Amino acid sequence: MAFQKTSPYGRSAMGKTAMARKLPPKGLPQAPQKTPVEVLIELGRTLHGEHWIGPTARDLDIAHRTMANWVSGKSRLRDGPILDALRLLVKSHTQAVAQARELSAARAPQAPSPGRR
Repeated sequence: MAFQKTSPYGRSAMGKTAMARKLPPKGLPQAPQKTPVEVLIELGRTLHGEHWIGPTARDLDIAHRTMANWVSGKSRLRDGPILDALRLLVKSHTQAVAQARELSAARAPQAPSPGRR
């Protein structure tokens, strides 16, 4: 009988458990994945700046207290429709700002170049 290596958990390294685990390729550093709360904070600040909780709660039609509980860790936020809606808000806001800048640049009077009158 051949010697079979086992993992620290006592299961065969060649069994289904070892194959089911998704291990990162060796040598490539993996960026840490953000938690849903970290994503919420990042997106909220992108939209509304430093004081983002209230305005973001209003945008999503969620109670301010609920949003504050997610941020403080009193309640658990799962990745799902709430963050998807916020991602869409950020995307549409970013596009609107880009369009406004383009329009502003197109309508801005050209400043006379120095040395010419």
